[in-house]
Amino acid sequence: MQAQISILRDIIYGASAYGGDIHRMCAALDIDPHDLHDSERFVPFKPAAEVWDVALAETGEQFLGLYLGEKMSPAILGMIGYLMQSSQTLLEAVLSLARFNDLHSTMMKYEVVESGDRVEITYHPAEIWIQQYPESVRQSLELAMSGLVTLFRLISSRPIYPLRVELSFEARSRTEYERIFRAEIQFNSKRNATTFRKSDLLSPVVSHDKSLYVRFSDILEKKLQSINAQETLTDKIGHAILLDFKGNSPSVEVMAAHMNMTPRTIQRKLKDEETTYRAIAARFKRELATVVMENNKFGITEVARMLGYSDSSALRKAMRKWS
Repeated sequence: MQAQISILRDIIYGASAYGGDIHRMCAALDIDPHDLHDSERFVPFKPAAEVWDVALAETGEQFLGLYLGEKMSPAILGMIGYLMQSSQTLLEAVLSLARFNDLHSTMMKYEVVESGDRVEITYHPAEIWIQQYPESVRQSLELAMSGLVTLFRLISSRPIYPLRVELSFEARSRTEYERIFRAEIQFNSKRNATTFRKSDLLSPVVSHDKSLYVRFSDILEKKLQSINAQETLTDKIGHAILLDFKGNSPSVEVMAAHMNMTPRTIQRKLKDEETTYRAIAARFKRELATVVMENNKFGITEVARMLGYSDSSALRKAMRKWS
């Protein structure tokens, strides 16, 4: 997993407005401050996740993600932001964001579902990120949610607010959330989501340009295809386990259906990569179990259930094999 360094740059610069020291934050993350301006550069999972912990330690601002989202601009998303600005409607803009977000960060997925006059946008952070850096996940989600409200207002010139905001975290100051979202706020939810009226998201984007939309979409599609072509099947399966299946390893048949392949094709391609589906699933379970077990918040029974084992003894047996 990785994230574009521009994400870290905007968090670090944003935190500086709340008292954070840019050079000290970069040093804590082992990043050269000059590299923050290399927009094509990606950073691995660890600094991408830890940037929030560093920023919070510097500022002491528990609502930093929410506040930075209020100041978001489409430029932060690079070419994806330009595509959103060229879209015909807000719905098309957010569907574009969900489609191409992997070009910006592979640590979280957006899911957009239309149902009647409702559009639900669900946010899916990687399970290993949730377990290892829960506060980082919360800040990123709150930045994404409040930032989307800001982007909708900027590109439509209309105040568009969600009907409901769901967060899987404990409540903080409900007043601040209600001020920013002007919606029903549900904490301790089973998911992280924002629900909008579909009629609101059909609002036109004021800077819509069909030719630019087609051009940007084509460029991003080719870039996404290029990245996918370079990625091994092992990597793709690993990402699917972490993001799509929440850290659980489904059967090879389920994974094959998810990837629009046959089980035989998956097994043949993995043989060419000198591995097996069972080996990949075991490796990711081992890595996730190691992270979760280091967090004293969870008992072994909970970890076993989280990873899809029948009971704690089955997990212990697997752990003995790993070691």
